[in-house]
Amino acid sequence: MQEDTKRVFFGFEIFTHWLETPKEKRIIQEKNRHITLLFLAEQKFLDIEQYLNELPKFDFKISPSGFFEKVLFLPKNNPRLVAYQANFMDKNKKIEKFQKDLFEFFKNKNFSIKQNRDNFLPHVTVCRNEFKMDEWEKSFEPFAFYVKSFNLFESLGSSEYKTLWKKEFLKPFDEIEHTADIAFNIRGEDFSGLLYNAFIALSFKERIFLNYYKELKNVSNIDDVIINLNELVTKAEIDGIHMPFKAISFHSDIKREDDILSWEMIVDV
Repeated sequence: MQEDTKRVFFGFEIFTHWLETPKEKRIIQEKNRHITLLFLAEQKFLDIEQYLNELPKFDFKISPSGFFEKVLFLPKNNPRLVAYQANFMDKNKKIEKFQKDLFEFFKNKNFSIKQNRDNFLPHVTVCRNEFKMDEWEKSFEPFAFYVKSFNLFESLGSSEYKTLWKKEFLKPFDEIEHTADIAFNIRGEDFSGLLYNAFIALSFKERIFLNYYKELKNVSNIDDVIINLNELVTKAEIDGIHMPFKAISFHSDIKREDDILSWEMIVDV
């Protein structure tokens, strides 16, 4: 292999609170876990670098958030790795479109691409080779994440990766200090974005809250957002789940800057 040739791929760097995994020999270190979008294999870095400013538009002003919904053993017929499948919620179709646009972009630049354009399965690999499936299934529960950045990675071998280039985005939320309660600064491009990002922020505090994902509703104002979130908290309590928070306060001051909505979500504990 020539010195200026690297084994490269595009992917998402993510932020999450990782689950404790079963004890296995080939666990992927947390710092090396990512969601692969396009694998380009061995390429001259300069051949890719010249196109970095022309890449397909990543149609998000705010980093996508979501959750890992199930554990996978891939490939199905002869599993050689353990992975967590990612659900980007209301952004799934946009993520899929971006991945296909990225594929077509490099295909049209005459790059040889081995992966199938239509077989995109967003996931994070967490273990390779020998593993006990039943232990992984027992240890798994859905957990939240958000995208930190869109990266060009170099594969160094032995499940080690190096970032060669990255594009960072505005975070979907930040936890902020608040007397006695929990508080977040939630961001969204619209009220639906505020709802989904607030839901994920709360799910970082209590993973089981993700069980109510399918009961998120269409919203058109901040009161709708707060009412829907409180309905889910109440339903969880009725189902016998002791939630670490009681309700979302009807504190509804919204700020708008550069087409981004920002809401200080106060959570009663």
